[in-house]
Amino acid sequence: MTGLPRTVDAVPLSFRLLHRFERYLAHASLLGDPPVHDPRLFAWVPALEAAVPDMVAEYRRLVDGGEPIPPFHEISPEQLPITSDDRWRTFVLHAYGIEAPRNAALCPRTAAAVRAVPGMQTAMFSILEPGKRLAPHRGPYKGLLRVQVALELPTEREACWIEVDGIRMHWQHGRTIVFDDTRVHSAANESAQRRCVLFMDILRPMHPFADGLNRTLLWLLRRSPFGRRAQRVFADWYRRHGIVADA
Repeated sequence: MTGLPRTVDAVPLSFRLLHRFERYLAHASLLGDPPVHDPRLFAWVPALEAAVPDMVAEYRRLVDGGEPIPPFHEISPEQLPITSDDRWRTFVLHAYGIEAPRNAALCPRTAAAVRAVPGMQTAMFSILEPGKRLAPHRGPYKGLLRVQVALELPTEREACWIEVDGIRMHWQHGRTIVFDDTRVHSAANESAQRRCVLFMDILRPMHPFADGLNRTLLWLLRRSPFGRRAQRVFADWYRRHGIVADA
């Protein structure tokens, strides 16, 4: 993986220690260890996709109403190796298992839909502006799976893509993609229109002992210096924009 952004080394020791459990977590997975999972294996997908019209309406209300939506790296500095401009923005509903009450209240139906997803840890609207490209990178922890549901796509479908471990996919409106973000992946919106997906991290389905270990490790992460700093950075960004009831 020479030449990849140093996304693992850029995060604190707590995440790098979690990274060492990868082989065990892959072995304990109930669904094997493919780079991309068949969404039909997840019983909650139909209900989540049925909520897409509500999600789109709430997302559009935010954008059309001028809601401040932070560049991802400004609320998550760990993203700096892959983004440092304002063309990847995120409206966070949950992060590391903690809800952002003010944001969730602005999108109540979306918030309800993601709460119903078993093992949901992170949920947000993820916006790629026209021309934005994310270089190949990998996530830090195999105890989670990444879920994306397309809410807004450019007319030029082929110009907007995600590639995971060499598998290139194009989002389809209202449809779900599930993948392992510890596999090398990249994404781009090479069109002249915006792309938005519902972006979630969920607990990887695993055998009982591994599942308990996974939940414990993530609980410790939330209470670690890294977890506490993440909450402060998030709250401080909103405070600077005149919003205090953010978390």
